[in-house]
Amino acid sequence: MNPNDKDYKLSHLFLIGQATARFGDLCLKPSLRNPVSTSTGSASKPGIDTGNVVQDEFAKLYCGIHFIDRLQSYVDFEHKLPESAAAPKEPYRARDLPNSDLRLPPTPQIVDAIGQLCQEELRLRQYDPLPLMTNDSAQDEVREQIIPLLNHAIKTYKCNTITSQHLPPPARRTDSTTRDHFEDVDASKPVEIDEARQLLFFPCWARHAISSAARDATSGKADYALFESPVKHGICAHGEARQSWIYTTEDIYRIYDGPEWAVASNAPYDFRSAPHYDYHPINSLLKMAFGQIRILGSYIGFFTNLSVVVFYFYYDGELVMKPKAVDTETVDTPSSTAEGTVRFQLPSGPTRQATRASARNKATDAENKPEKSKKQGKSEKQAQAELDSKCKRGLVLSRPIDFTAPQLLRCMQAMTFLALDAKKWEGDGKRIVDILAPGDELQQIKPADA
Repeated sequence: MNPNDKDYKLSHLFLIGQATARFGDLCLKPSLRNPVSTSTGSASKPGIDTGNVVQDEFAKLYCGIHFIDRLQSYVDFEHKLPESAAAPKEPYRARDLPNSDLRLPPTPQIVDAIGQLCQEELRLRQYDPLPLMTNDSAQDEVREQIIPLLNHAIKTYKCNTITSQHLPPPARRTDSTTRDHFEDVDASKPVEIDEARQLLFFPCWARHAISSAARDATSGKADYALFESPVKHGICAHGEARQSWIYTTEDIYRIYDGPEWAVASNAPYDFRSAPHYDYHPINSLLKMAFGQIRILGSYIGFFTNLSVVVFYFYYDGELVMKPKAVDTETVDTPSSTAEGTVRFQLPSGPTRQATRASARNKATDAENKPEKSKKQGKSEKQAQAELDSKCKRGLVLSRPIDFTAPQLLRCMQAMTFLALDAKKWEGDGKRIVDILAPGDELQQIKPADA
């Protein structure tokens, strides 16, 4: 949609930057490292919980070739994919969400949110960044420049989920970290739902309590999390901000060349998950990113050093789907062996959940048959399939995008909306990988000379 289109309709998506488009592209502001700041050796290390998840599940590192273009296209309906993009040639759009009646938020809510976006955009255009001294100051810039815009944009897309159905169940202990109500910050007395809805809005980006999802593991706690509702396990996206002098832009770009501290030099080019590779800050950052997305259970995340931003998601190692227009197609997926690419045959029609249910039913039927050899053969195939999937699990990265790039805020908005929509897409058999890195756009990161 044209940002200057005077015939805007409420059924359209209102994009960040659109309210003040007459002043030019809305871009984030760069900052500077202060003469007095933390040292280059103060990198964070993965904790025990994160280390365990990494050792068990982080096998491969991938890149989505057109990740950024497909992400932006989710909300920016005028954005076109490059000619080199694989199928599907038409990207998935937010308004194509399956099993959705496209119910819009109340009109007054949308109008108020657009007004708030306009005010926030004007503030950002005049904003002066603060000097960077610590990791906290990097997080402050994300809070000042990004979080308010995303939270206002959510109000144009979703209804407030602060309802009695979206509150935690009654706490069993008076000193519990979980309550079935909001509380007044001064008197510590319950606040009625209607009053809470006047002050707060969910979904929203916010800080989160360590114990709310990360089992008291600080390395599983992201700087910011996107909450679908006030419930305990309602996190669907998350983000991290780090110091640029420790997590350097040069090293972030080196990830895609498969350096020795990121991937093994020999096939099948596994990710360097062993603890002794923690010496490199980016290796530690990738481990914490993987640990967070698995421990928090979110769909998509990002990390930034305020110079570039990288988006990422978890890949479960299962075959990557192609569009419904293709009935039965062989699809290339990254191989976990030295021989190269493994080819799979896609089922035509059933969703991933239905396919799994069918497989379970067939396995049950096989067990009831007298032929013992067939029963054993089936179980061996299942075991091998699970092993193959485990060998391919990993993290899928976007290419870095500049912190000051005009399209970054729309990618941030798209990440937010896609995370909120992910459950409905899954119900239609589509994972994040099928939407952002379909087919052979999902490529394993290997050493440059591999």
